[in-house]
Amino acid sequence: MGRGILLRNGTFLSGAVRSISADGVKFIHRGEKEYTVPLHQVARTVFRVGPRNALLGNPQLVQGALLGNGDFIEGRLQFGRGRDVKVSSVLLGLKGYTFDSSDLAALVFGSPSAGEARYELRMADNSIVMAKTISVAQEQVEIVEPLLGALQVPRAAVTEIRGIEQRAATGK
Repeated sequence: MGRGILLRNGTFLSGAVRSISADGVKFIHRGEKEYTVPLHQVARTVFRVGPRNALLGNPQLVQGALLGNGDFIEGRLQFGRGRDVKVSSVLLGLKGYTFDSSDLAALVFGSPSAGEARYELRMADNSIVMAKTISVAQEQVEIVEPLLGALQVPRAAVTEIRGIEQRAATGK
């Protein structure tokens, strides 16, 4: 998992997290548009790539912080001035971090779960978008992502489109 945010519905958007507050996570996707996603829709935020980031793929991971040295601190997250976070853990008490420090690699808010998407789009920047609908034109792909709404992506940025089996419809 690279730098960016993982939404609760499984969409991963590569980009830079700008700030986190009670209002949500602000981030820049593809170096272009700034989005704000409510906290309850975010499963993970990743600030830097490290050897232990594979741990973030575990859907059972509880709320807490992954540090740059690979340690995971389970605890309640509290947000300060946009780029500051405090982790309240039983083991370490209340400890503060900033997004810019090498001590903090990622934050875990909750678990991702299967959503109502019908398609999975993989993009050249390592983003994976879970889409309800897609429309492919000569130069653009329009995606309706359940949490973010309509997104337009250059066709050249999309590397793969897959249909997703609807388990509820098939009973599996």
